[in-house]
Order: sequence, then C-alpha cells, then structure tokens
Amino acid sequence: RSQRQRATVIESMSRAKILAILGRFRHLRFLELKGLSELGDSFLPILNSCQVAPSLVSLCLRDVRIVRDGYRLDLQGNKNGLQHIKVIGTMFVSYKGVLRSFTLSEKLRTVALGGCRSLADKNVADIISRLSATIKALSLPGCSKLSMPNIQCDGLENLELNRCLSLKALPNFNCPRLLLCDLSFNTSLNDEAVQTVISRCANLQRLILKGCSSLRNLEVRLQPLL
Repeated sequence: RSQRQRATVIESMSRAKILAILGRFRHLRFLELKGLSELGDSFLPILNSCQVAPSLVSLCLRDVRIVRDGYRLDLQGNKNGLQHIKVIGTMFVSYKGVLRSFTLSEKLRTVALGGCRSLADKNVADIISRLSATIKALSLPGCSKLSMPNIQCDGLENLELNRCLSLKALPNFNCPRLLLCDLSFNTSLNDEAVQTVISRCANLQRLILKGCSSLRNLEVRLQPLL
C-alpha cells in the first residue's frame, strides 16, 4: 500500500520513537502503537499535535496504562475524521476525562476500550446514544465494573463484553442487526440475559459463552430453516 494508506506498528514505545515515526510519515491514515505502558498518558499530546493527526481514520493504542486523569485525545484538524478507535491496556481513570475523549468523533464505526476498570453502565449508554447512527462494533473486554449495561442500538453488528466479571444482566437489550456477540468468561451472567440476546437478535451468527459458569437452564430455540 502507499504511504498515504499504510498502517504503522511500533513496539516498545518511547516519546522519542513516537516523535520519530510521526515526523517521518505525513499522510498516515492507519496508526497502531504498542508498548505504551511506561508512558502513562504522555503520548497523547504528541498524537494531538502531530502532522498526521488530521488524516487519521483508524487509531489503535495497545499496552496502555493510565492511572489518573490528565491529557485527553484531541486530534488537531480531525474533528470527525476518526472512524475506528481501539485502546487496550489497564486504565483506572474516570470516564468523564480521557476515556470519553476516545469516543468523541461523530463518525466512529468501531469503539474498543479494553481494561477500563472504572467504566460504568451509564457510560456505555452515553457512548451508544451519541454514536447510534454510525457505530457497528463495540468491544469492552475486561471492564470489570459493568454489571447491567443498557445496550440498545439498531445498527450494532459486533458486541464484545467478555471478561466483564461483574456482568449479571442485559436489561432492555435490543440490537436487531447483531451478528456476533462475545460474552465469554462472565462468571456472573444469568440465563435470562443470554436468552434475551438470542430471542432479540434474529441475524445472530456467532454467540460465544465459554467460561460463563453461572448459566444453568439456558434454552436455545432455533428458527427452522426455509
């Protein structure tokens, strides 16, 4: 692919490495950075002001470790260009700060926030309500505070809520276009929540329930093939 389209993956990041790679490529649309755990949130100002900020469509940040609110994501010149955001790591910060800043682009189709220890049910509702017209995939693995999120989104196709250890129920769940649902390793999840997903998602192609040890009397009723 051309430089204008290329995805760049860098491991064991430092501020100097980030500055070097972002100074070299001017037209990146896809950017993935790994090994960010030692930097806290200090890499965010670099991303916000870098020369590729206006052109980014997809941003993936791995091994992130943020323990207090500080900097936020605000890509200069990219008000609504970002369509895919993936931030995976361990984050103890509140939603109102940096976490919410990851979801502010109005064109986001994919939102993945993994390991957000303080993400609450009401925060998920906020994400979905603001992005209901565009979002197709929502991934929140390891968000241990989630217990009964209200998930209603007509356009959502992929949902990953795996390893959310406090997840018990999915009240008012309604995602009619859902194709994939990963609820694996949710040890508190009840039968009713899973039955609701099955009954309200006629297009569901894949349902992952591995490690859901609290399920007891789940009944799966399939529509006959025509």
